[in-house]
Amino acid sequence: MTLRLGEERPVRLPAADPGSSWTHEVRGMTSAVHVKRMWTSDPYPEDDEDETPSRSREMVFMVRARSPGRATIRFSCPGGTT
Repeated sequence: MTLRLGEERPVRLPAADPGSSWTHEVRGMTSAVHVKRMWTSDPYPEDDEDETPSRSREMVFMVRARSPGRATIRFSCPGGTT
């Protein structure tokens, strides 16, 4: 992704299995970005009244451009890597 200074963009990852969690690693110009773990989303919880299977939860990280440069962010989880 390409971001302008101060711009933020969410990265949504599938929920991790119980007992594990997503982590991130920044390589390259680490000062160029800031990555923050935000929340596990549960879209439309009020719609769970019907019999249809609920949507899966997501882990959300917010990526913010802090300075000019290029960085690589790697997200990983014990069950797999994105």
